[in-house]
Amino acid sequence: TTRGMIVFGVTMVLVKIVHEFAHAYTARALGVRVPVMGIAFMVMWPVAFCDVTAGWKLARRRDRLKISIAGVYAELIIAALALCCWGLTLPGILQTTFFTISSVTLISTLIVNFNPAMRFDGYYILGDLWGIDNLQQRCFAMSRWALHRWFLGVDLPPPEAGVPPRRLLGMVIYS
Repeated sequence: TTRGMIVFGVTMVLVKIVHEFAHAYTARALGVRVPVMGIAFMVMWPVAFCDVTAGWKLARRRDRLKISIAGVYAELIIAALALCCWGLTLPGILQTTFFTISSVTLISTLIVNFNPAMRFDGYYILGDLWGIDNLQQRCFAMSRWALHRWFLGVDLPPPEAGVPPRRLLGMVIYS
């Protein structure tokens, strides 16, 4: 129904606002300045954003990881709460809203936000877990080198020395 679509739209906007505030609050708790939050247009679609780029000044990768994962964590909590509320409410618009929030929030945060192939939270999470800054560019460079070596027999020095074979495989799979 029209009413259901409006309720769903408003609740999803609120979920995304909570997601961005989770990044901001975590960054502020770690002493990182958050100069701006707002709405940007991505392929003509409005998306909330929070500028936490100053987080890269933090010395500990664990702290940067906390900032990156905060939004996904907040959405997973919202999804879990909505799922509980869905189970406790009677059939109707409220139960439908809770179910939709839980399922869409869970799916969107895992497929979009947690996906390292997209330059959202998952990209920065994987970069911090692997200890690789500029993950995409460095993985692409190592992959080009490895594929030239493996399939064409070109024996050039690697773009980065000392990358273990297991990490190299992970970089090739990522790219």
